[in-house]
Amino acid sequence: MNTERKISQKHILSLLGGILAATFAGCSGQPAATAGEKLIRDKIQDQAEGRIKLVSFRKTNGQTREAFGMQEYVMEWEGEIEFLQDCRWGPFVYGTYTWSGDFHTDISTSRIGFGGRLDDARMGQKVRLTGSLTFRKTEKGWRGEDGRIY
Repeated sequence: MNTERKISQKHILSLLGGILAATFAGCSGQPAATAGEKLIRDKIQDQAEGRIKLVSFRKTNGQTREAFGMQEYVMEWEGEIEFLQDCRWGPFVYGTYTWSGDFHTDISTSRIGFGGRLDDARMGQKVRLTGSLTFRKTEKGWRGEDGRIY
């Protein structure tokens, strides 16, 4: 009878070990869409001075690659932002007028700032955006462009 109890405890421990291994195996695969959303939300909070909020975020594609001996994951995304105040935002790259990927805002009349051209935005205006985020694999997880581990 003692032998049966030891065997069943052994089986339970093996089963628990397998469940834990399966659970954590998914953690090292690639950054979740929630990591990209958090990175964009935090970037808006850090740069926009309360004038922009993220309305929606969706991962649209992703690719693992290796660069200079480091594993990277590029997450493509689309989202929508809303302006909470009249302002100028950007910057947009001179010449091409493509969005730089930043969310800096200014309420002055200047159209130049943060290394590029700023566009007008009105309170309540919504803008759809697309972009990509790069995460680098580390021992502790995926490091985002903001330096945080996800």
